[in-house]
Amino acid sequence: LDNSNFVQLLENLPDKIELSLDLSSNPLGNISCGNDFIYNNHGFKAELNLEIPLSVYAHNLTLTDTIDFNLKKPEGYNIKNGSITLIADNGFPFSSAVQIFLLDNNNKITDSLFVQSNMINAASLDANNKVISGKRSIIKIPVSSQKLDKMYSAEKAIVIARFNTEHQGQYIGVYKDYSLDMKLTGDFNMLVNDN
Repeated sequence: LDNSNFVQLLENLPDKIELSLDLSSNPLGNISCGNDFIYNNHGFKAELNLEIPLSVYAHNLTLTDTIDFNLKKPEGYNIKNGSITLIADNGFPFSSAVQIFLLDNNNKITDSLFVQSNMINAASLDANNKVISGKRSIIKIPVSSQKLDKMYSAEKAIVIARFNTEHQGQYIGVYKDYSLDMKLTGDFNMLVNDN
């Protein structure tokens, strides 16, 4: 790529690339008794297979999203306390620090789900910096009755994730088969009313 403008071409973020080629047949002349010619009644086919993965070096790359949050207070029983568990199966070559803030109806932060940012571990890489296996991270979040009240009154949540490449200082390819699956589970202590 030293004598090419290929990098500048890709920095334009094209959604299509068309190629035009000039082809010279028999540049050395007839050197095989007529066996190196293309004839009109025979087709000519050429293919180009090219793999260009997104290549990233991330140092505290921060992605933020605001989502609707609607946790209804249950009727007939009270939840006293408990815990929420975030289970993340990470197939990306990035570790991620995650934080979730709760917002009221005025879009003001009322609380955070995590006491501190929690780390989702990066997937395991081979010698070529390709993912060979995903990693599971389990993050437990204690939930007090005060935090539950703030969760009931929250209308939105801000999810903030900071990403870092597994091998700092190196660009790592990102492929279409990489994925990050997350789910939340809960374990709570409840008081049932005897009405």
